[in-house]
Amino acid sequence: MTKNAITRRWAIGGMASATAAPAIAQTLSKNGGSLPAAWSGAPGAAVSVSELGLSGNGAPRDHETLQAAIETMSANGGGTLYFPDGTYNLGNRALVLRSGVSLIGNSGRTKLLYNGNGKAVMLDDRVGKHGDLRFTNFTIDGSGQDAFYCAVNNVKAYGGVNIDVSNINIKGKWNNGATYANLYGSSISRISTAGSHILNACHRILATINGMVMQNLYTGGSRDHKYCFYIDGNGQANPTGNLPQGHDNTLLGCVAQGGQYGFYVRQASSLNIINPYTEEVANPVVIGEMGAARTSNVAIYGGGLGHVTDPERPYFSQRGPRIHVENAQHTVIHGLDCLQSCSLIPLTFRGGGGRGARGWASVGKDGKVSHAIVTFPGSDYTSAPDVSETLSGSTYTAVLDGNAQVVRVIVRSVGTRLQTAAYPAAVTYGDGVQGLIIDAPYARLMRVDATQITDTIIPAIGRRASTSKASGGIIVTSDFLGSGTGEALDVRKVGGTGHRHFAYWRDESGVERGWIFEIPVVAEP
Repeated sequence: MTKNAITRRWAIGGMASATAAPAIAQTLSKNGGSLPAAWSGAPGAAVSVSELGLSGNGAPRDHETLQAAIETMSANGGGTLYFPDGTYNLGNRALVLRSGVSLIGNSGRTKLLYNGNGKAVMLDDRVGKHGDLRFTNFTIDGSGQDAFYCAVNNVKAYGGVNIDVSNINIKGKWNNGATYANLYGSSISRISTAGSHILNACHRILATINGMVMQNLYTGGSRDHKYCFYIDGNGQANPTGNLPQGHDNTLLGCVAQGGQYGFYVRQASSLNIINPYTEEVANPVVIGEMGAARTSNVAIYGGGLGHVTDPERPYFSQRGPRIHVENAQHTVIHGLDCLQSCSLIPLTFRGGGGRGARGWASVGKDGKVSHAIVTFPGSDYTSAPDVSETLSGSTYTAVLDGNAQVVRVIVRSVGTRLQTAAYPAAVTYGDGVQGLIIDAPYARLMRVDATQITDTIIPAIGRRASTSKASGGIIVTSDFLGSGTGEALDVRKVGGTGHRHFAYWRDESGVERGWIFEIPVVAEP
């Protein structure tokens, strides 16, 4: 493309106006740089910002030069800006990424510094196609509303297509670390807020994220934030609220550390969370929210969902279950590892003429017994056995069914001797839940003496006190019965309303055996 052709393109109203070229050249000249001789204006030009007069010493006019270069490249069909290590000062003005222009840092020591009330780095939001760019190998530091705003708010604009964002470290103080909206066919990976001070959400995933795999997003040692990952398929990032719902997305290998919520899914449709990891998070996973549009088809696969163990964490007192579900349908939890879930006191069953009953008392956040649950009903009881334990001072009553089995233990009085406090369930549900499937859980639970036990997941399931009878439908498949025989235990909903479920297995003769139990009520976090 010749110089005359480039000038003609500006003149006929491309991405830049007829006066854009001289204006940009003047900006570069004023800041000590110029258009490099190698920059012919042809699409695909590759230029180091040092050739534009930027030394990486944090000069206050870096933004003006960088934005001018981005505008020029985009107007001429795209290209790449390379950044040597150093600090590039954006002042209080957002650096706007334009279609076709990639920004490539040298390493994590390539810093973009912003201090203002808005966004540090953001996607173009004008009507038109936005994409075909890379943004990689940068640290964004400073303070403001969003460090990285990877969102196209305008529904009339084609959303972010073929955008590749990776290796971004967010430092400093922000309301949100990174926001994503109106993206598809793009790659988002390895974005970290470790060591930053985030007030609201480290990662916000909002409307019109479609068919995306977002992987290895990390919150690290961020503190004080409310959400590690805030996901709302209907969430709007601007007042016009014109973006449609997003769907069919995957979070792969994402890490949530610190905060009140790890993965908070206010609303989603067809969302996979694969191998999540949480640590020092008060509420690792929340699926659905009353008052929002109903969430549907969320699946969680494996991962390590740790609890809060550090009392110095700001949300320590608000710790809840590993996973809470409400206002959601068709939620599937695969391979949940309940390690460190609950704080259980073993119950002893004596007398009654039968044998084999097993159960636990679950301790709540106040260190007192919350409820008791049967995990194996035993057999051949002619009367209710005596139930006791020696740790809390609580008293209990056993209840038999018509098959001479212990099916329920009632806490008659709560003892005053305090135990190791914990939230009394690993999975809870609230209102508006239909079809919650827990598949092949690994029920490594904890006794009050910190000894690990392996039993069925039944002691780790609870419901909120406010839950209506219409909610429920819990199904557990391929659980471990824990009776020493190696049988698999399944749980299904009993017909009708309420929270009664049938726990069953097949004996050596192939006969289905089991008992009906009611899912216990647990306190709000």
